[in-house]
This record gives sequence, C-alpha cells and structure tokens, in this order.
Amino acid sequence: MAVSVRLKNHLTRCDLVDKYQSAYREHHNTETALIHVSDILRKLCDRLQKILNTSARIIKRCHIKPVLKELHWLPIKSRIEHKILCLTYKAKHGLAPQDLSNMLSSYSSSRNLRSNSQDLLTVPSFRLKMFGQRSFTYAAPTLWNSLPYDLKTIDNFDLFKYKLKTYFFQQYLP
Repeated sequence: MAVSVRLKNHLTRCDLVDKYQSAYREHHNTETALIHVSDILRKLCDRLQKILNTSARIIKRCHIKPVLKELHWLPIKSRIEHKILCLTYKAKHGLAPQDLSNMLSSYSSSRNLRSNSQDLLTVPSFRLKMFGQRSFTYAAPTLWNSLPYDLKTIDNFDLFKYKLKTYFFQQYLP
C-alpha cells in the first residue's frame, strides 16, 4: 500500500483532516480551496465594506468616498479583484505554484487577429454557470483580459501591484 494512501486513511480514520483540506481528499485541489475562499469573501463582502466605511468615517467624520481615497483604501470588491489579478500575474510569470499556472492558458487564434498580440487568456466555458464562474479558471482570465495592455506587459511584480492599485483607484474612486 502506498504511503499516501496509508496517510490518507489514517487522517480520515482519526478525523484529523479539516473539512476544506484539499491535499488528502479525492476531487479536492487548489481550485476547490479557492472557490471556498471566494464564496466566503462573496458572502462577507457587504459586511466587510460596511466595516471599512465605518472605520473611515470614525477616522475622518465625513463622506466616505473622499475618505477612502485619502486613506488609500480600495473597496472590498476591488481588493478581491486585485488579489486575483496578482495571483494571475504570478501564475503567468512562473512565480506561483504550478497548480495555479496550469489553470491558465494563453489565448491564440488560428487566424491572424489583433487580439493575438493583446496578451489575453482563454476564458473557459462551463455547463454550470453557478460553479464555473466562481472558479479561478474563469475569474482570472476574465479580469486579466479586461486590463489595459500596458498593465499586462509590466515585467516587475512590485511595479505591477503598484500600477494595478493605481488603475483600480482611477476606476472605482475617481
């Protein structure tokens, strides 16, 4: 019997595997863990935004948008998108675990189109929209493809993060 099978059996028998631990469960992988985290954040997004707004109001005691801009705080939804895009950047440039890199594929057309030079990712289609659109393999390419070309071609990760945050501020807090 393989060591991994014995380890899995022992962990299951002794009830030592966390409900969302993906390493020793069948049909669980990085994608499943990311979907779980995404679901939690989606459910808490409004609450987190209210907490963020209240915190900003306590600090400055005035209307929220100028305060968020002054404190340099992105809205919660933008923070989630920022994190997904940072993971996408790392996956595209070999800075992320191989599991994440394998979830993304570059778009290429058999014909000579302008989109071939736009550094696009292939957005997979899913039978089940509820599950599929929550996945990293769908969200990452969708967000990545919506970025301006000059952002996607930055070679330095720290510079990418800085420019991405600036881009989000221009989009969400003009």
